[in-house]
Amino acid sequence: MLIESLSLTVAFLAGLTPGSPTLASSPPPPVIELTPAPLVASIDEERVPLIARKVAWCESRYDGQAKNPYSTASGYFQFLDGTWEWVTGLPAPARDYPYTVQLEAWETLWDGVDGARHWAPSEHCWSKDRPWN
Repeated sequence: MLIESLSLTVAFLAGLTPGSPTLASSPPPPVIELTPAPLVASIDEERVPLIARKVAWCESRYDGQAKNPYSTASGYFQFLDGTWEWVTGLPAPARDYPYTVQLEAWETLWDGVDGARHWAPSEHCWSKDRPWN
């Protein structure tokens, strides 16, 4: 019912009438389902290591769409575009990818290539010993 109502409203605003062939043959609009951000919905030590949760909180407050206004950094872990492309081989920005891909890229850097150096500017936040979400 809501979709039909929205379709009629859109058609009316576009100047179409209920008998017009364009309105009759138009497919219904897509249904958009809103779900919570996967990282936030599944924060637990079994799925996401504590240090990853700390860094993601400090860098983006668990917002996978976060974008730094002063650099190309984006995503949960605030990957710079160049670093993202180098580590993953995928086109930037990081925020265009689901948390599983961002987490895998984070783990690649954290565990292998210079570890925490990439997140040194926020170390004052994630290195603290306090309760984490």
